[in-house]
Amino acid sequence: MKLKFISVIFALLFSSHLLATDAYFRNLKEDHKVPSHCQDTKIEHFSNTTIDVFTFGLEGSTSRGFTFAYDLNREQAGFLWDVFKYNNHNSRRLQERLKREPNLKASYEILRANDDLRNFDFHNEGAILELLALEWLQVKLNQRYGHGKYFVHGSIEYHYPGRRTMGELDLLIARTDNCKVVGFGESKLGYGGIGKAREQLRRFQGFIGDLRGNTEFEPIDMLEPHFLYH
Repeated sequence: MKLKFISVIFALLFSSHLLATDAYFRNLKEDHKVPSHCQDTKIEHFSNTTIDVFTFGLEGSTSRGFTFAYDLNREQAGFLWDVFKYNNHNSRRLQERLKREPNLKASYEILRANDDLRNFDFHNEGAILELLALEWLQVKLNQRYGHGKYFVHGSIEYHYPGRRTMGELDLLIARTDNCKVVGFGESKLGYGGIGKAREQLRRFQGFIGDLRGNTEFEPIDMLEPHFLYH
């Protein structure tokens, strides 16, 4: 009986350790485009020694320091947010603009095809660019490495176990086979958001650095990313 009791105690301690290990992250969306075995983000997914870091903005933002820019301007992003937030998909103004603005139409169709799959609710305006960034990155990764090798997701809160949330990560690139994170980034609608994006990335780098001391963070280069060699 005593031996059985001790075994139970060890089992509880071991399981609580596992829960603590997995309690650093909380996925805010049930993203159906994420592989089933990678649905829960875990600290062991950040074990690569080099992880690429990037920022994502609207058109023209690369000249302001962003890594990537999506072909959409600030006014168009705001217009699409209004459409999706208030479910104005049948409005005459939307249909007229879709005919006149090819980039707006392409963005609208991407959002329409993926908002339910990725469980976006568009409570905030930044969700427009976040979803477009997810799909843009996925297309680029599929084109370069073939379909299914990497996946992209985001909206992940992080914290130390038992403490309040430190922040939220917008974008993650990971391997499909083992869920290992190879890159992460932040998206911002405004050009002036580059400073805040970098600050948020530094905070997350410090968080991962505390837990994985041997990790290096490098600016991403989609032509020759560091994760190509992992």
